[in-house]
Amino acid sequence: MRMLTGDRTKFLGIIFGVAFASLLMAQQMSIFCGIMMLTTSQIRDVRGVDLWVMDSDVLSVSEFKPMAETALYRVRGVPGVSEASPLFKGVTTARLRFDPVETRLRREEMANHNTIAGRERGNSLEETSISQQVMLLGVDKTTMVGAPLASSMVCGRLDSLGEPDAVIVDMYSCRLLWRDERAALKQPSDYERFLGRVIEINDHRALIVGVCDVSANFETLPIMYTTYDEAKHIVEPGQKSMAFILVRAVPGASLGDLSQRIAERTGYTLKARRPGEFVEDTIWYYMTRTGIPFNFGMTVGLGFLVGAAIAGQTFYQFTVENLRQFGALKAMGTSNRRIVGVTLLQCLVAGPIGYGVGVGLAALFGRLTEGNPTVGFYMPWHVLAITAVAVFSICLLSGMLSIRRVLVLEPAIVFRM
Repeated sequence: MRMLTGDRTKFLGIIFGVAFASLLMAQQMSIFCGIMMLTTSQIRDVRGVDLWVMDSDVLSVSEFKPMAETALYRVRGVPGVSEASPLFKGVTTARLRFDPVETRLRREEMANHNTIAGRERGNSLEETSISQQVMLLGVDKTTMVGAPLASSMVCGRLDSLGEPDAVIVDMYSCRLLWRDERAALKQPSDYERFLGRVIEINDHRALIVGVCDVSANFETLPIMYTTYDEAKHIVEPGQKSMAFILVRAVPGASLGDLSQRIAERTGYTLKARRPGEFVEDTIWYYMTRTGIPFNFGMTVGLGFLVGAAIAGQTFYQFTVENLRQFGALKAMGTSNRRIVGVTLLQCLVAGPIGYGVGVGLAALFGRLTEGNPTVGFYMPWHVLAITAVAVFSICLLSGMLSIRRVLVLEPAIVFRM
């Protein structure tokens, strides 16, 4: 250990190589896990549902196929189904129209707490609008299955969703549509200002009655909730609008048998999946149908190779420069086994230090990006375990590169150097 820490430059070089590899692998694997979590966020946000019923061709929650209204009644008639609720899902356009003079005066009012009634509007600025694609979710107004949880409501009331033209928006929608007020949204109570505001969704009037805090989706689109009937009015008339059917089973019913009965009663045109199974289906879809795993795998593999190259080259150079010391140990009767142990011990000391630095920096990155829906970051213990195994392999490979040179070393080299 004295030989290793004596040359601080090379010692720090080994730590840097291992730390860089740990940082790159842990960060990329955490982002990959975060992206996979984003793809299934809408499944996980729906609580109290036993089965998701969908068209038999559907492979993920994002690739849905709308069903006819008759499918809902067929599912409700299956023995073992206690409750079946429709869920609308679609991407549409939300538009916010505003007068720049009104916006400026509203900001002045919030800053000065003065009444602006009676102020004259300027004529030099025209009305402008902001258009943004949003994810529109329509839930059954009776059961409210699929709606935000009451605990996730930042302001407003969930039961207000049954009012005419009512919508509940998520916090991300507020920050994206009202960019000029983003700096003032620091606390949950700051979102109360959006209650009562009117927006247009697919040229239909929508009144904001609540703001919720829900998980971001893979598409990073703002999320807006309304009732299923209201969603049908917003989309084109006559269009199939039911993406999923959310089923609650009678107490004690076997979900496996119920899934089979639903498929049989619908002529296998529909299928039912448990929430956990649907999560696995969605993840498997993105694993096999997209290039996400390959791209992240290449980056993780590159981090492993770069870390192994830096640590291996540095440690090999360190060993070569200390051949005389190793020769002296062999001349004094030290066995090859002991020398191999000393060499590996040096690697295993530098490895955990580099691992701790790299993983710590990756965790710091996740902390700094926390709350940003465009950056998925999730670091489960599996990431730490895989990174630890990779770091151990890097240290082992680095030691093996130099062990052979030490094993074939002749003790007489001490007297020739």
